[in-house]
Amino acid sequence: MTMPIPADVASSMLFWRYQNNQDIIATRVSMSIASLWSAMVDPEHFSDSWVRLQPIVAGIVDTHHSMSASDAADYMG
Repeated sequence: MTMPIPADVASSMLFWRYQNNQDIIATRVSMSIASLWSAMVDPEHFSDSWVRLQPIVAGIVDTHHSMSASDAADYMG
């Protein structure tokens, strides 16, 4: 038999889940960019490296921004 969860407990659980999801998304975007940065950036030719890296970084940020926004919409719903 299941028991209902009090509203204040449910609210705390949902907020914890939201925070946890946002932390995971932030960690993933940071790790992805850091990994690409270390693999692709040549400090001696930074401008050339950035030309190749910038569109990839923009795609990663856009994708994770969408994930974050979707998760926020789910939480608010």
